[in-house]
Amino acid sequence: MISMDMETALKLEIDVLCLCIIAIVAHGEYGRQGGAPTTGTRLFLSMAAATALMIVLDLAAWLVGGLPGPAGRAAVYAANTAYFLFHLLPLVVFFLYADYQLKGDLRRLYRLRLPMAFLYGVGATAALVTPFTGFIFSVNAANHYVRGPGFNWFAGYAFLLCVAVFFFILSQRRLVSRRVLMALVSYPVPVVAAAALQNLFYGLVLIWPAMTLFLVISSYNIQRAQASTDHLTGAANRRSLDEDLEERIAAARKGHRFGAILVDLDDFKSINDRLGHELGDRALEDAASVLKGLVRTDDLVARYGGDEFVIVLGLGDEGRLADVVARLRRAVTAFNEGSGRPYRLSFSVGAGLFDAAADRDGRGFLSRIDALMYADKAARKA
Repeated sequence: MISMDMETALKLEIDVLCLCIIAIVAHGEYGRQGGAPTTGTRLFLSMAAATALMIVLDLAAWLVGGLPGPAGRAAVYAANTAYFLFHLLPLVVFFLYADYQLKGDLRRLYRLRLPMAFLYGVGATAALVTPFTGFIFSVNAANHYVRGPGFNWFAGYAFLLCVAVFFFILSQRRLVSRRVLMALVSYPVPVVAAAALQNLFYGLVLIWPAMTLFLVISSYNIQRAQASTDHLTGAANRRSLDEDLEERIAAARKGHRFGAILVDLDDFKSINDRLGHELGDRALEDAASVLKGLVRTDDLVARYGGDEFVIVLGLGDEGRLADVVARLRRAVTAFNEGSGRPYRLSFSVGAGLFDAAADRDGRGFLSRIDALMYADKAARKA
């Protein structure tokens, strides 16, 4: 049988390890932004902070258990009340994080604050009245925590919220890639399983290590992808484009040719002015969707500027490049005929193969096909 001292040492080691992992992941996410954190990253960091807080409170409640005297009794009440007071916080922040990953709607996020505050408040109220009623827990004569008559209610409430989040994520699965979907469900499924086991075997440490595991999975599968993705359109961002071009240029010097197409969304300012910025954003999303429908897995679609995109293609002859441009024209026509949007998409295009002698680097290459794009725009206007 493991002694209490060994149990405490094991718990301390696990909790400290989880805190170190959370600190490393959070520091990496903050540093990866290279500037002000995005909304998604701020929510992720909030989840990390909430999880770290719960680990500290869980450890504090364990360590003060059995301390003698009135001071020890007060410490047990304070630590356990704080633990249950903030217990639902990681779940509430996770729901907001998941909703933002699925919907990408900042205004919707603000609208959800009050419903989430209410759901959190129900559990928090039960925790605050417990020292006076013994609802969730009580403290016995030896100053040890004892589950109260309302403990199963509290656990069931948290369980139902977690299950609701799980089914919400599944209901919106078409909005995200399979990789992001699997990362999101890696929170509710392991946490519910861990909670069930921890509920059966008091002292078993599973919930917060499971949450720590989710933060690692999310960091790798969601946050890392976001750092290289344009939030509005889902295309790669400028930094990813620069990195991709650098790698392809290095390969091109060894004989692996590639090409690129620079695309400008015609009359984008007119769409914004006539129809408003919300539909202007929708037009950019549609443009990116049309472009992404043309490429293979190893190709890249990146947002180059406000209404400009670059498609980088691993091909080596002008004929195949011209074929992609022709398919792009047909795809735009098909979109305009079937979308039902109050606007029509139209692209000016510049395309070319990378020439190490003429272009020298990625910036020179993009400048050359940018000039070709403007020539195409002028010709189309004429």
